[in-house]
Amino acid sequence: MRMLLIILIGITLISGTASSIQPIGALGKGGLEEIFFLPDGTILRVLVNRFEIAEPNTNTTLATFAERTGRMGECTINADGSLLAIVTSQRAPEQTVVEIWDIASRRKIREWIIQTYFYRSQRVLSPDLTMLAGYSQGDIYLWNMETGEQAGEIEWVQRSGFVLLAFSPDAQQLLATNSRIAQKIGADEIWEATTEVWEVSTLKRLGSFDHFSRVIHAAHSPNGRWLVITDINQRISLWDAQTWKRLQTWFVEDDVKQLSFSSDSRRIYIATGSSGYPRQAHRVSVWDVQSGKQLNELGDETIYLAGFSISHNEKLAVLWYFDGFVALWDITQSRRIAFWTDFVMPSWGAVTPDGRFLIALGSAVLTIWDIQSQSLQKVIFPDKFFRRVAVSPDGRTFAIDQDPWIEIRRVPTGKIITKIPNDSGSTPFVFSADGKWLAVGQFEGTVIFNISNRKKLEVLQPSGHDFIFERILAFSDDNRYFAIADWDEEVHLWERKLNKYVYRYSWKVPISSIGSMTFEPSDWRIPALLIGGNFGGYFQQVGYFQVQVWKLSSQLPERLSSTMSMVQAPIQFVRNRRLYIGGVRDYLLVNKDDKLQIWDWRLKKPIAFPDIPRYFAANHDGSVVLTRDYNIYQTQIWNIKSLLSPKLVTLGQIKEMALLTNFPNPLNPETWIPYQLAKSAHVQILIYDVSGRLVRQLNLGEKPAGRYLGRYKAAYWDGRNNLGEPVSSGVYFYTLEAGNRRITQRMSVVR
Repeated sequence: MRMLLIILIGITLISGTASSIQPIGALGKGGLEEIFFLPDGTILRVLVNRFEIAEPNTNTTLATFAERTGRMGECTINADGSLLAIVTSQRAPEQTVVEIWDIASRRKIREWIIQTYFYRSQRVLSPDLTMLAGYSQGDIYLWNMETGEQAGEIEWVQRSGFVLLAFSPDAQQLLATNSRIAQKIGADEIWEATTEVWEVSTLKRLGSFDHFSRVIHAAHSPNGRWLVITDINQRISLWDAQTWKRLQTWFVEDDVKQLSFSSDSRRIYIATGSSGYPRQAHRVSVWDVQSGKQLNELGDETIYLAGFSISHNEKLAVLWYFDGFVALWDITQSRRIAFWTDFVMPSWGAVTPDGRFLIALGSAVLTIWDIQSQSLQKVIFPDKFFRRVAVSPDGRTFAIDQDPWIEIRRVPTGKIITKIPNDSGSTPFVFSADGKWLAVGQFEGTVIFNISNRKKLEVLQPSGHDFIFERILAFSDDNRYFAIADWDEEVHLWERKLNKYVYRYSWKVPISSIGSMTFEPSDWRIPALLIGGNFGGYFQQVGYFQVQVWKLSSQLPERLSSTMSMVQAPIQFVRNRRLYIGGVRDYLLVNKDDKLQIWDWRLKKPIAFPDIPRYFAANHDGSVVLTRDYNIYQTQIWNIKSLLSPKLVTLGQIKEMALLTNFPNPLNPETWIPYQLAKSAHVQILIYDVSGRLVRQLNLGEKPAGRYLGRYKAAYWDGRNNLGEPVSSGVYFYTLEAGNRRITQRMSVVR
């Protein structure tokens, strides 16, 4: 994607009306759910909101289809790769929706709605996608996916434990396994399981066999001869699918994540991995069915494996990981031939104060993003674990812990500059306001290090406490104060005098599970300390997050009335540097009802603003605020500086229809088109080239009055024409048609 400069989006709020604010960019291309090899050697990528057909060697997208605003359901393809099924279960109303798509034409050919809710692990489609089996309240229900009619009901009478269902390759038999706890001995659980085999056409039970552990996976060989079952004890059992006799058993070293047979039924591919210590690579091992011997092994990454797919000719394997990485392997040569980062998406991290870079932590990896160009700059895999990250005030370095060190690394290269010793494992740390020191929670107390020479400057231990477990550390923005929140919900305060920190006092905070803590900006003569956490006891009111404001004093602090309830972390101050009567404006960012909430800190009141999703990171002045769009699993970039003004008023009713500037613009390869409607209307967006030829028609259907601004609501264009071909670079015009009204805007495509 071409560089998109982060600029101030002008927005004027006038009493009764409001113009819009949209994301100015995004990080990541959307969440990757699954990948399937198709018979012609291409791959089908399942993203959270669309499907993509791609060439595996180059990772080039060839076609996109089934785009939607909500999240995709569970997907599978039939044995010959011609059909695709999407199964979605929902609670309100309780139902299961099954869609059948023709992959070649990329058309939906059938859709059935079943008025029953099935858990994802308790439903299964037959390999040819003609039957659906689902477990609910003790019984198993069967549906014909060609007619949409119920095909039968098995009165199974299994009302407890874990259920696993699997069809035979010809869909003539259904395997149903019930795993349950047979006995508890202290903290240990003894599991047992029973597997029954039912004939689908007659609904008669053909036989059963027992296991002595909880069953995790079951898979039939394509020729119908074998059945493989895995359990929580990392045991692989091979069964004769005709006689239901166990033929052999072997063990693997880690938890089994996925298994599948080769197309000729002679080999089994088994994905294994664990999240414990020491770190183990998540790999796919290849086993000979008859001998039970391991033949091969694929995968060398220590990141967490999400799944794999094997090409029909068994020459290539694609492995994808929870952080969005994709690896392509040559099976015959047992070597990795490509590694893709297109679908990596940051969801937690710290932004440099100037808003230029994001340092993000994934499930097992650190990534560095250039926010201006919206590109991934660096990927760093740990030797052990990364747990926490902090960015220095000047934005040039960041700190990250990896036992037994806290590493100080350069932005954006990730190069290690120095290492601070850390003897406490996962422990909090924070930079001082000037970036010269690093405070680290350790067994001897909280140690303040001089970063340049790694010298211990001070060891802080509150009076009257032999030992504390530090939870959060915080410096005031002039380094005058330093605070520690511990795991006993007690806060300890120090004040800097004569070049050292002097202990002041400690106090108990009526919050359970402190989750955030920050000082009020130092422009306030005697600053306050903001402390957030669950209020009233974690188990009594889960999610009831409260931010309390404590005014510091020479004695114990005073709790102020300006408490923010039902808000969520993080809590962060941003500053509007334009001068107003009374000084510089400070604003506090929190989350409420899964949306960003902005407080004018001088007035101690939230201000009105357009809907912005829940944020997780921001820079010092609000020119970069990062949110996560859970509908498409992208990180969105917002510039909220235009909202930080004392003249904001309550947003009013939309007075007229509007078509807004698409984003990003120029686009490559995709864009979103925001608009607003004063009244409900049938809406479509028409895209024309400079000659006036219609390139693409986006039929959005009937839409109610409202604002369709962010990526979760705006119209989406993938940069392709009505034939599915990418359009060429140039100028294009897009027209919003709503009822009998038309509005046109201009955009550019740069390839």
